[in-house]
Amino acid sequence: MGMPIVVDVRDIDAEGALEPLFDWFRLVDRRFSTYRKDSEISRLNRGELELAEAHADVQEVLARCDALRPGFPSE
Repeated sequence: MGMPIVVDVRDIDAEGALEPLFDWFRLVDRRFSTYRKDSEISRLNRGELELAEAHADVQEVLARCDALRPGFPSE
């Protein structure tokens, strides 16, 4: 993502739980990054991927963005 992420761990025994969290951050980056050429968002923007072929998370986020856009869908 190109930005620091800080996780405040207060339970010394929870250290093993951090790797799944950072795996999720990497997954989100692979899907939604506008900086990565291979992300689904970048591929959608270039027309290399159809929205129907994108992961359900991508479809859901974009649908929610459309729903929140003023004047949508009557523009």
